[in-house]
Amino acid sequence: MPALDTSSALPVAPVRLMSGAAPYSATGGSDCCNAISKAAYYPRRPPQPSRRWHDTVAALLALQGEYAAWYDVLPDNLRESATVDALQEIIDLDLDTLYAISPPRGYGRD
Repeated sequence: MPALDTSSALPVAPVRLMSGAAPYSATGGSDCCNAISKAAYYPRRPPQPSRRWHDTVAALLALQGEYAAWYDVLPDNLRESATVDALQEIIDLDLDTLYAISPPRGYGRD
């Protein structure tokens, strides 16, 4: 039997197994797989309507601030345009009233 030529072979490090560590959980699957399967079967709940209300109004307030900043830097030659009229209408909206509203939580939790 001819000898194997190992001169061009890549060096391979020996594999060490950690003592006491089991690659799988007691339920038969790996912990990572269990977390993934739980996420697949138990999706996150959407935010409560009251939280969505406040988040949406906060986004509107942020947009209103951006439009106000845009209005402030418009050049003089655009001061008589439809853009200025639209920006002014957005700036004049009273969104603080919307933010002050606290929607009902529902299901007897009010």
